[in-house]
Amino acid sequence: MKKYLIKIVEYLPISVKSSIKNMPVVKVIQTLLFNQFLRNEKFNAIISGGPAKGLTFPVTLPQDKLMWLGTWELDFAKTLKSFVKSGFVCYDIGGYKGYYAGIMALSGAKDVFIFEPMPSNADSINQLIALNPKLPIELHQVAISDISGEADFKFMNEDTMGKLAISSFEKEVSSEKALKVLCKSLDDFISNGFPEPDFIKIDVEGAEEFVLKGGI
Repeated sequence: MKKYLIKIVEYLPISVKSSIKNMPVVKVIQTLLFNQFLRNEKFNAIISGGPAKGLTFPVTLPQDKLMWLGTWELDFAKTLKSFVKSGFVCYDIGGYKGYYAGIMALSGAKDVFIFEPMPSNADSINQLIALNPKLPIELHQVAISDISGEADFKFMNEDTMGKLAISSFEKEVSSEKALKVLCKSLDDFISNGFPEPDFIKIDVEGAEEFVLKGGI
């Protein structure tokens, strides 16, 4: 049943996948089926629709459901894809699980550098890189900030989300769990011989100002 349910979902048109949330009865049935047969499932899937179409992605359910469907933050993903041109050097700062980096690479980027300090997310990105060996994606397990060195990094409301402790963003949802991470400034990264970016995507939970200060 699991195998057939996965195949059915993968072959649904993207228009149907993205509209299910607006169909109350269908949404309830989908949720029941997922909870019954696919909760906590892990598998590798080729995304069959949306801006990430063709990307092989390591899926863990339920948290990766929308990435698997190709509908995760769909408007933003479409806009991102429209800006990346063939031959671009792209930086994905705060790469999460590599979904957006995959879109950049599929859009023709020459190099995509992901910066992601969280160990669990870095593991997912390494899996994604291994599953897509022809895509020019390179992981750097560091946080980008205004200085280079070590910094405190705090987890937020789940173990795949976090931020530098210097960020004032959503302090009320930050947990007591923290770790030390390596930081680099953009200037230091580029001065070490890496190419300057043509396009940068930043999602670092309120620490964006520090990223920009390190690249002026």
